[in-house]
Amino acid sequence: MTHSKHGYDVLLTGASGQVGRYLLQELLAFGSVVVVMRRQSVLEAKDELRRLTGEPLSGRFNDVDIILGDLNTCELPDAEHIVNAAGFTSLSGPPSAYWKDNIMPAIRLAHHAVKTGGQLHQLSSVAVAEFRPDILRETSQAIPDERQLNYSTSKVFVELAVSAISSRSQIIRLGDVVPPIDRLSTDFRRAHWLSILFSSGPCGFDWARPDYTVWLADARELARAVRVLMDAPGRCYHALGKRYGWRLFRQHAVPTTLPRPALARWMTNIILHGPEGSEVNEDVTYQALAKEGFEWSTLDAKYWAAFAKRSVRR
Repeated sequence: MTHSKHGYDVLLTGASGQVGRYLLQELLAFGSVVVVMRRQSVLEAKDELRRLTGEPLSGRFNDVDIILGDLNTCELPDAEHIVNAAGFTSLSGPPSAYWKDNIMPAIRLAHHAVKTGGQLHQLSSVAVAEFRPDILRETSQAIPDERQLNYSTSKVFVELAVSAISSRSQIIRLGDVVPPIDRLSTDFRRAHWLSILFSSGPCGFDWARPDYTVWLADARELARAVRVLMDAPGRCYHALGKRYGWRLFRQHAVPTTLPRPALARWMTNIILHGPEGSEVNEDVTYQALAKEGFEWSTLDAKYWAAFAKRSVRR
């Protein structure tokens, strides 16, 4: 990323999210960054970012500018790169929340990029492949389906909207993320689907076939991949990590005195909406990352043992 002639090198949204907090750290090494956050004060926003990232109270975070307000209404600064990592992610939220927090902000950012000559990098999700009749490739257009979860449909509409507004918009579809092993105690999400399944012990993985796989990545490593892809020429990439399956998860699950098979079965039914790991292709992205010397690491047995143990802890 070269230094920008704009006001900032990067405008980042969603900096407090599971990916955004690590992406902020990556971007700080490459230029000037401004962040939009809905907080009461700049001090509150910076304190939260320091807590989420583990950054010291002094140092490079002093160089981050904060814009307070809602993405739908706040004043947007001029930036060479606009990275939209924000969004409503609940699996069971109302359609209005996805419209207000996912679709409309993305549309506004796309129009802002066109107006100012910047480039929008829209983080999306492989969830757009839910109920897709064929394999999702980087060249595949997202397709809405009435059977999709509201979350998945909102991602489809976001992709279609920003691509229609600007041909320069870059879509980066993400796989799911888990915390880096050194951040399991601070970034662990008890309500995450994988945490819920592990919290029921081995029986949490009884409701899908053993060879069912999903794409997962260490959140810090995924943020690094996104940073690399921002400089790549393609208009769509798949930053996914590696495929992991139910057989592996069950192998590392630990017994618990409070299994929740009904909850595990309900959650598995949602996950089985798709896409399954084999239904998403990453060939183009793999080559683009390899060209820059990036290679995904494997979440090993040590990681999954720690994740399982953390999941059953009350």
